[in-house]
Amino acid sequence: MDGSIGARFGFSDERRVLVVDDEETIADLIRDVLTRHGCVVDTNAGGRSAIDVAADGRYGLVISDFAIPGLNGLEFVRALRMRNPHAQVLIVSAFLDPETVDLLRAEPSVVGLVRKPFDIFDLVRRVESHFEMRTSPPSSLGMTPFGQPPALRARYAD
Repeated sequence: MDGSIGARFGFSDERRVLVVDDEETIADLIRDVLTRHGCVVDTNAGGRSAIDVAADGRYGLVISDFAIPGLNGLEFVRALRMRNPHAQVLIVSAFLDPETVDLLRAEPSVVGLVRKPFDIFDLVRRVESHFEMRTSPPSSLGMTPFGQPPALRARYAD
């Protein structure tokens, strides 16, 4: 294991993404665009097989439709988290009621919600930001190694 930030926390620095969506055209669009932006992308139509694929820890991000065959996005996230507590999931959906949004936001594995129809370039920005946060040392994000903004740390240094 190398000395990178990602490796120290047990995940690959490779920008590897799993797209879970039973709409093949959506999954292919996301795959093609993210591949052009330097990601290694696999797709899966959903259901329990998606949990098996996503649980092995190969993926730095899982982008999943909320409505996938066999289970909903909340069930998917919870089942995935039981198998891989470090999994990071971005949920994409056209229909999310406020109660479901609150439940998803409370899930530690959920790193964001995107409403369909979505701007593909906004999705790319979210994915790039996600990987930047995973691989950048805290100081490059405006944070000290202790998780405090430099100005705040300087204020209380003495």
